[in-house]
Amino acid sequence: MIVISAGMSLASEPGPVTSDDSQTLDKVAILIIQPGGPVTRGVETDFTFDIQYTLESIDEGVLTIGFNTGSHGAKPNAFEEVESRVIERRTDRISVKAKVIPVDWGDRARFRVSVSIGPKRENSTWRPLAFKISEIPTAP
Repeated sequence: MIVISAGMSLASEPGPVTSDDSQTLDKVAILIIQPGGPVTRGVETDFTFDIQYTLESIDEGVLTIGFNTGSHGAKPNAFEEVESRVIERRTDRISVKAKVIPVDWGDRARFRVSVSIGPKRENSTWRPLAFKISEIPTAP
């Protein structure tokens, strides 16, 4: 079972944000992942993510968080969305808590979290404006 709860804004005037998709005005960054060291695969783990984002290209959008837990079959590069929340045009910093069972993909991939921002969904097709993927180390 995955449980996500979003925290309140942490900073009133955050600094610049970087993202894996640097070709847009919109940015998202995962600043802190706790616990910071390897997590035990197969054991439910409590995570806290400090996330900073800049939404500039639209007035209102959505921030999503997902993990490559294997819920889409044996696809280590597919992320299951576990949280989404409405965000507004601005730069902000938020804290998100999550419980998830980490997966060890062996040589095929690493356990990862994906944070994306984009327009509100109106159908099943969705393309993020910016995203950040971070590895979460696992141990036996």
